Amino acid sequence: MLRKGRTASIGLVLEDLADPFYGPLSRAVEEVARAHGALLINGSSAEDPGREQELVLALCARRVDGLVVIPAGGDHRYLEPELKAGVATVFVDRPAGHIDVDVVVSDNFGVPATG
Repeated sequence: MLRKGRTASIGLVLEDLADPFYGPLSRAVEEVARAHGALLINGSSAEDPGREQELVLALCARRVDGLVVIPAGGDHRYLEPELKAGVATVFVDRPAGHIDVDVVVSDNFGVPATG
């Protein structure tokens, strides 16, 4: 649930905007955001934990209502004040490090083989 009276914006931090895996993900997040009257703002961490933190905190400084993060780093305690402030946050592909937030992962092993 997004906080009321905010910016109607969602921040998406990907590893690499050019990676073909992230195009459909970004599109899906954008469609859901749009359906809820929100704007999607995305950026690439370039798989650099420092850049990830910089992007996430820059999005929070712009008062995004929610974050979707594909983590590059392993310690996400820097997000604790934002979580306490009510920024809805979900991690994708891998869990966050050292904080308790929702995570969505794919089941690469549960896909039946075709042939």
